[in-house]
Amino acid sequence: MSPNLRAVVGGLVGGLVTAVVCAFATTRVLPAQESLYTPTNLAATAAVALGGGVVGVVLGWLVDRRRADVLGRIAAVVTVLGAFAGTIWWVREVGADGGDGLFLVGAVLLLGVSVLGLALASGFTAALLPGSRPAPADGHGARP
Repeated sequence: MSPNLRAVVGGLVGGLVTAVVCAFATTRVLPAQESLYTPTNLAATAAVALGGGVVGVVLGWLVDRRRADVLGRIAAVVTVLGAFAGTIWWVREVGADGGDGLFLVGAVLLLGVSVLGLALASGFTAALLPGSRPAPADGHGARP
């Protein structure tokens, strides 16, 4: 079984775009001080991050030439890279303030919510993409 290089590149491109968007959301949209966290700030951060997940899956799908058989893998890579990047950059920013370590609980919660939210957004996007073409029966990627 040979690896599908286009699918790998599509997953990485989509995952890196999502990672950048999630890092932006958790460091710029979400305020650094916990006292400033409001439902509006949290909702805006979630909307930006989940939008990044949707864009990442669509980009990965386009790089892989709109094939349906690898959409789940692309969505998984997008979810993992986006969630970890957003959490790591948030920890770097909040931890730089010399906090007392309570941000560790926030980091665990952020990672869990990010994985869940991005998995839902990426999975639904993968399920709803129109015009997905299955892989050819010969498995070599040749298209008519």
